[in-house]
Amino acid sequence: MRIFSKGNVFLPAVISVWTLPFTVSAAGITNPLNGIETVQELLTNIIQWLLGLVGLLALFALVAGGVKLIVSFGKEESVKSAKQIITWAVIGLIVVIASYALIAIVSGFLGAGPAEG
Repeated sequence: MRIFSKGNVFLPAVISVWTLPFTVSAAGITNPLNGIETVQELLTNIIQWLLGLVGLLALFALVAGGVKLIVSFGKEESVKSAKQIITWAVIGLIVVIASYALIAIVSGFLGAGPAEG
């Protein structure tokens, strides 16, 4: 029998996650996350942060594509490359916006309320 099989590791991990808030509150440890009380709030904040980061990266790519288009001076290869960068940056922004909307809709259906931010 293996010591670290899925059953031997998964069940204690789940029990630890469920009992951790009770253990921490009984020990009198204060919450370092400033107002985040549940795992759901923590995951919502992480997802919002990641979506914001990806959106910011897509915005930078859009600006970089625009700059490349301006400084290409009509060279066909550079113009084509710049247009490709702009196209993929716009697609990335659409994906970020759609994923944020999908997360808000799903969390609303699950009773978690809309994502705030």
